[in-house]
Amino acid sequence: KQWYQRRVAITAGECKVRYFPRLYETMLLLPFLVLLGYCSCDMLVAYPYEEGGSPPCLRLCAGTTGEGTTAWVMYPNNIGIYVHVDMSKCGFIPSLTPIVSSVLAGRTSHWDYSGGSAPYSPDHSGFTIYVKAQNAINFANSYEWRIDWTAVGYTC
Repeated sequence: KQWYQRRVAITAGECKVRYFPRLYETMLLLPFLVLLGYCSCDMLVAYPYEEGGSPPCLRLCAGTTGEGTTAWVMYPNNIGIYVHVDMSKCGFIPSLTPIVSSVLAGRTSHWDYSGGSAPYSPDHSGFTIYVKAQNAINFANSYEWRIDWTAVGYTC
């Protein structure tokens, strides 16, 4: 049998599979490989907003504002909608800003509007998304628009 190393991409970064035969190609085995010690996973923030933080304290956190439950607010003069995204459960430290990615998702029509991937004022506890869409609050709710997001930050 041929035993060798191979890199397998996973959500939190890269996982090096050490000395394991071709069975690792099935992603269903990956959690078991980590538990059994065949994998070691690491993350790196190459260009953080601020200096500091310890690599062992990096956390990948993800969430959604909820399908059909997002608390959209009408922007003044009815030129758009916005929502504050709560990331407080991620446990990021206040002194370092996490790196945030977001997307406007839903059942339909969200492709036609801008702003869903532009987080404003991110900090350790959340950020705000503004979507430019006149009179959008009714169809944002009926089309189950939401913000799906990921963040990488430090917990210590």
